[in-house]
Amino acid sequence: MPAQASSTSSSKSNLHKRIVWPKKPSIKQAFSLPDSFIHYIAKNPLTPNIYNKLIRTCKYFFETNPIIVIDRMHDGTKICANDPKTCEKNDEKCCRDIDMKQMKCKLWITNFLTLCGINMSAFVPLFHQKVICCENTHLSILRTSLVFDDLKILASKFKSVCIYEVLITYHNGTMVMLDKIIGAIPSLEKFEYWFKDENVVATSLTLKKIIKLKNLGSLQRFELNNIPEIFDTKDLLLFFKAYKNTEIDLDFFGNLSQEYKGQLDSLIDILIKLKVPNHIIEYDGQDQEKLEVLENL
Repeated sequence: MPAQASSTSSSKSNLHKRIVWPKKPSIKQAFSLPDSFIHYIAKNPLTPNIYNKLIRTCKYFFETNPIIVIDRMHDGTKICANDPKTCEKNDEKCCRDIDMKQMKCKLWITNFLTLCGINMSAFVPLFHQKVICCENTHLSILRTSLVFDDLKILASKFKSVCIYEVLITYHNGTMVMLDKIIGAIPSLEKFEYWFKDENVVATSLTLKKIIKLKNLGSLQRFELNNIPEIFDTKDLLLFFKAYKNTEIDLDFFGNLSQEYKGQLDSLIDILIKLKVPNHIIEYDGQDQEKLEVLENL
């Protein structure tokens, strides 16, 4: 072979070089199915369990599509393959520190992704490139800030989301309203949001806007916490009626006027009278017996 052709062939082989195994190199497999079919299976595993079975069966599948299946990730720097109870029994010795920038494989998260106080603009591009999530994976974002476009990238992979005291803005610094936040999650099933005192992300029209959203057809649970005195109780009743089959828990901020507390109490009376299930209203100083009735319902 001419020297030039040999050099070209060598560069191509290095470009598509397989993983080098530390103990014994892999050998070419003689599958009973066509190579194209096996390649498709390797690139499109249906579930984490199926993927784990495949890579234990043959190195080819991990070489073709390297993924590590984990139970949860914290802040993009720590992962664990065990559930929280098992991890606790192991004194977290099963947890591993990672550097996502250096990772050559993807991560498949099966339960939880928790992001607290981190640089979201640096994390989100890495997440988009290297993380796969199951349908039942839960996302928690706590005490940080992020731009709306980054939220949309994160939310595209989750149906269960908790947002705790997070400042979400557009690129120009304008705060994103609550209905826009909820609307950014394509197929929302569980949503929990904690208001941050100085961030006004809702108005008297917000509940009406949420009711009109098209992505809440499968909503199972809806929880708002630290709610300011902003929603009209008539709109709250409309909201309850619109999502009568959804668990709803509304916890209002402690510093409410007596007039507003009276309006909430009247709404609670209606819920009790109609025996509406799975809808709870909480505020400081409320009638505890009525709260227990709501909880029992």
